[in-house]
This record gives sequence, C-alpha cells and structure tokens, in this order.
Amino acid sequence: MSDSKLSRLSLTYIVNSRGYEIIMFSICILYTLTTIPRFELNELFKNLIIIGSLPALFTKLLKREDNNTIFWVFLLSFAVQIASWMNSLRVIPDLATSYPQIKFLAALFLFVFIAFWVNGHKNRVRLLYASLVLSFIFTACYHNFMHNSFALGLSGQRVDFAMDNAQFTSMLSVVVAALTTYIITQLPKSRYKPVAYFIGGSVILFALFASIISQSRQVWLAVVVVALLSPLVCYRSFNYKRTLAIYALLAVLGSSLFHISFIHQRVTAESGVIEKVAEGDWDNIPMTSVGIRVNSWVEASKWIVKSPLLGTDKGSVKQVIQTSKKFQARPWTLGFGHLHNFYLETLVAYGLFGLLFVVLFYRTIIVNIIQHQPYPQQVFLFLFLIFWAIINSFESYNTKMLGLYAQNIVLAGLFTYPLPKLKNNVKPRE
Repeated sequence: MSDSKLSRLSLTYIVNSRGYEIIMFSICILYTLTTIPRFELNELFKNLIIIGSLPALFTKLLKREDNNTIFWVFLLSFAVQIASWMNSLRVIPDLATSYPQIKFLAALFLFVFIAFWVNGHKNRVRLLYASLVLSFIFTACYHNFMHNSFALGLSGQRVDFAMDNAQFTSMLSVVVAALTTYIITQLPKSRYKPVAYFIGGSVILFALFASIISQSRQVWLAVVVVALLSPLVCYRSFNYKRTLAIYALLAVLGSSLFHISFIHQRVTAESGVIEKVAEGDWDNIPMTSVGIRVNSWVEASKWIVKSPLLGTDKGSVKQVIQTSKKFQARPWTLGFGHLHNFYLETLVAYGLFGLLFVVLFYRTIIVNIIQHQPYPQQVFLFLFLIFWAIINSFESYNTKMLGLYAQNIVLAGLFTYPLPKLKNNVKPRE
C-alpha cells in the first residue's frame, strides 16, 4: 500500500473514530447553545467546526463518495463573489474595495459542516434542535429577569430580549416553535411521551407569546401564510372535513389575536403608507418602518440597472443608502447600510448571476432532502423555506448572524452529508 493511500486511510479512521465524532458534535452543540445569548465563544466554536470538518471533507472528496454537489456549489459561491468584485473595479472604481469580500455567500454553507457530525442520527438531530430551543429560552428568561420584559410586552411595548432587534426575536421564536413541534412529533414511543408533549406544548406557547410581544409584522405575515398552507401539505391525503375544521380554528384564533389592542394597532399602523405604495406614488412615501423599506428598494432598483448581471460586490449594498439623497437628508437614516430585502441585496451585490446562485443553492438542498428524507421531513423543509422566503423579503436574515445561525441549524438537521465510509474493514498499517 502506497504512503499516500495509507495516509488517506489513516485520516479516514481518525475522522470516523467515535471519539473524534463525539468531540466535533459536542462543539456543534456548544456553538448552538452560545450563539443567541452572545457568550462571545460562538465564533470560536464555529471556527472549530469548520477546521475540524476539513479532514472529513478532504477524505470524502478524495474517495468520491455520495453526491458532492453541495461542495461544488460552495466553490461556486467564491467565483460569484470574486466576479462581482472584479466587475465593481470597472463599474464603480472609486467605491470598489481593494479585495473581494467572499464570506457572505460562503456563510450560507455552515450547515454542511454541522451535518457531517449529525451524520444522519435522529437523536443528534433532536439534540441539535433542542440546543437552539434552550438557548432561546435561556436568553429570553434572563432578559426578563434583568428587565421585566414579559410584563413590558404584555403592556404593549415591543421587546427584543437583546437579540439584535425585535425582528430577529420574532423570527427565532417561530423557529423555536417549529423545532419544538418537530422534536415532539419525532420522539419514539415511551411512557414519558405525555410529559414530553406537556413540556413541548409549554415551549410552543412561550415561543408564540414571544413572537407576539416582539411585534414583527413580516414574521406574522409569514406565519399566516404557513398556517394556511399547512393543512394542505402536512397530510398525504386530502380530507375536506379535517381541512375545514383546521381553517375554522385558525380563523377564530386569528380574529381573537387581531382584536388585541397592540396587535391591531401594529397591523393597521401603516395602512396609509401601503396605500401610497399601491397607488404608485413612489416620490412621496414617508420614512416610516414600511416606508424606509420601500424607499430603500426604490433606490436599489436604480443601482441594479448599472450592472444587472454581475452586480458590484457586497460593499455596494451600503453605498445604495449612503449615496441616496432621501436617506442622507434624515438623521435617523444616516447610519443605515442594508436594504431590508435579501433578494435585492443579492441583485445589487452579485447581479442576476448571484440570484441564480441562490436558486441553485436552495435547489441543491431541496433535492438532497427529497432523496434522503421521508415525507414529514420534506414537509418541514417546505414550510420552513416558505417562511424563510417571506421574511427575507423584508429583512436580510441571510446576511445577518442570527439569521444565518437559524437557517444553518435547521438545515443541518435535515441535510444528508455523511462522513466518509471505511471499506472492507481495512485497517491502517501500524
């Protein structure tokens, strides 16, 4: 056996050793636990996940096992970003950076490295998801202990539990509710299952409470859409009576929530702005919460036409706002540097090729999960991606730490990318 083959075999044994696998999965759990409360260790754990996964990725590629499409899509992300940077040197030479920023699209792929160490184990999926749930609950309860935030939320004040801002709190609360639902539906039969249902139900109610008091309309809209789609996709066969009963229950629940004063006020507060948008009165949209988004999208459209195919690199997203007279004329919008829409930010930064890359990215994930996961996991993915697509239309979650964190953890539990296999029980020479 040649030295190169022997070294590859030894590396495969190390990666497949139970000790190494447990250490790496434990680091994944530590990353999941520490990201929401910001213990300042999450970046260390993330880097350890990436570095520790490189041997597994290296041996997997050398052995040409399974389908490595996601790896080639990962490499393509660098090509897209470098191409847009090179184009920025031509289109906006005075504003272009001196080197390409390649981490933004690459950051979407952390789930692949975590999926290595989940390695298809159902218990690990549940533990990974439970870690995110516990991290959220701990952070929210600690913030309540320090600032009495639950009472403030009940009084109608918008709270965020110090999770960046209230939009991220709302997003995470829905993710927590979804992951908890997934966990309790995937638990094996046990005499303790009623206890698990009680605990899980309590967590879901708490998460929904958090989503209400954090008052993010984009998240509420996404939840409504997902709730309306759920009866149609959660069951393999269509049952008219069951579907009608679920919709009736949703209508009663929605009507009851809408009559809560601060929810009603939050939903209807900017109806005048929406009317102006519907009428096409683009020049007179006020700088409210909705208005800022629409105005930033209008400014982005002007920038996109400069370079629709390749874009002008990630830094140009901030330039859209900083070169806008409308945004620079108001002190409260001077510091803005994003467009509140992931898809428009992608078009500005990476052009049509960048947007096609995003489509390819999600298509690769969907194909993998359809091929390797049963129907319940496919439904969970479908509903999550619908929710994710909607909220990313109003905030760039895919470029923000907590947004990337949530998506990467959810996908890591569903995506199948196993560790490289040992063949014929061959052991490396001593």
